[in-house]
Amino acid sequence: MGDSLLEKIPLMNAKQLHELAHQWNWDNGLTVLQKIIENPQCSIGTACLIYWRGSPHYFRKFTDPNEIPYYNRENYDLLEQIEKRMAAGFFIHYGIAYDPRNDEGSDFTRCKYKPSLMKRDIPTCMLVATTKQGILRFELAAS
Repeated sequence: MGDSLLEKIPLMNAKQLHELAHQWNWDNGLTVLQKIIENPQCSIGTACLIYWRGSPHYFRKFTDPNEIPYYNRENYDLLEQIEKRMAAGFFIHYGIAYDPRNDEGSDFTRCKYKPSLMKRDIPTCMLVATTKQGILRFELAAS
């Protein structure tokens, strides 16, 4: 990733940001994703895509951020920022469609961990799917 991409992100529109987030390889680091969620053009759908692909269920096992292994802290911080911004109404719809229950055939809302390990819930503000027309709220399926 070059600095040129980081310089372009503030100039991108909602559709371009979504496409970048959709194509982004997380092994290349989280800086680009961080810049995407900081952009006022980042849509609710794009924020949700980043959030659910960031494995939020994994972090439900922890009540104290200091319990999280150091190598997962950056990911945790990114997801926590998305939760806070979503709750504060930072993200706008912009007509970007995304459903974490069907992301290229994967249901990222399904928790693969034992319910007894879960210490926190996914915030209700994150339980949304977006269509071109609007926002749909949903509940998590029982594990």
